[in-house]
Amino acid sequence: MGFVGGLGLVRPVLDVPRPGGAPALLLLGLLGALTLRFALALVQGSRPRLREHAVFLLLTAFAIAVRAATGASRPAPDPAPALEAGLRATARALETTWAGGRYEPDPAVLSAAAARLPAPGFVSRGKRLPLLVRLVARAPQGERPDGAVVEPLANDAPGTIYVALSADRTHAWLSALTLGPSGTEPLRVGARPLVVQAGGGTHGSIGGDPLLPAYPARRPYARPRLATSP
Repeated sequence: MGFVGGLGLVRPVLDVPRPGGAPALLLLGLLGALTLRFALALVQGSRPRLREHAVFLLLTAFAIAVRAATGASRPAPDPAPALEAGLRATARALETTWAGGRYEPDPAVLSAAAARLPAPGFVSRGKRLPLLVRLVARAPQGERPDGAVVEPLANDAPGTIYVALSADRTHAWLSALTLGPSGTEPLRVGARPLVVQAGGGTHGSIGGDPLLPAYPARRPYARPRLATSP
């Protein structure tokens, strides 16, 4: 895909570490400009100057040297750990909004909790995409069933964390978007989307039961006393 393709100008991509980076892009631009200059000279029936040939050969040598020094590109880092961390941070922030027997979340507060974490590594139009939280209110009267959002909504980018609230706001389901072979898709384990379920002001582990809190209260460990003879 190359350095330009890694900018995500057409669609979001994973930020793959690429050999050469900006110096390689500069050399590519200069070589392209000189190549265009030679093509125009050929069309006009003129001959490029000797110094232009020398500069072209010198830039080609620099490009080969940069490629040899940087080596092959490294694989993109796995975005799943960052997305899972974002799910847990958002779930903890959601717990703080439990009041009066229901969730009253502020989207800005949830997004701020996720934005403090490292970005998952997606790039769009030359910019890194941060973790972004989107609230999805489940409509009453069966218009949309309760449950997690397991398909990308329109125009949502990878790195989006969905918080789907039940119609009565007593339960919530958290899921996240990542990049797959066919584009933006839900974060999965195997064939199942990863979901954090929340209810009653607490939440379960990723993919776990909401009745088993992810962070249960622990009592301090007490060393058992040895029985003594009377």
